[in-house]
Amino acid sequence: MFNMRVSANAVIVRDNHVLVVEFDDESGVHFNFPGGGIEADETIVDGLRRAGNEAQSAEVDVGRLLHVAA
Repeated sequence: MFNMRVSANAVIVRDNHVLVVEFDDESGVHFNFPGGGIEADETIVDGLRRAGNEAQSAEVDVGRLLHVAA
């Protein structure tokens, strides 16, 4: 059986600044774009909106797709 988890991250720009989220884990301190796993019953757009709200209490307008990686 093949399991795949779909995730999406957002590039959020406001006033010429890009939002990143700081993480400190076993890899050390690093910064990522906000986002995360997409639930089975939601679209990528809905998942990005949810992640933006959960991570930064931000309402986001989802624009064009920037990158896809497999």
